[in-house]
Amino acid sequence: MHSVRDYAFTAHPWPATDPLLSPWRPTGLGVVQTGAWCAPDERPLPAEQVAFLDDGPPPVHVGFGSTPLGAPEEVARAAVAAIPSQGRRAVVS
Repeated sequence: MHSVRDYAFTAHPWPATDPLLSPWRPTGLGVVQTGAWCAPDERPLPAEQVAFLDDGPPPVHVGFGSTPLGAPEEVARAAVAAIPSQGRRAVVS
């Protein structure tokens, strides 16, 4: 294989993307869109994080997953700066 695209676009790709956030457009490839592959995590959250979550409306989650970013620091700063301008709170991962 020469690229991630070669790996992802096989005869029967299974993209682990959210169908609501990233709907798959039919292509005739026999795609099975599975949604995220997440293992349950029963560990308790740190007390500080629980206090933050309980102290207001649900926060916006800022996460980039495996998205390649050309300038990650700039992208993260822009995303984090936009949230308070909308009167929201955030959890950044």
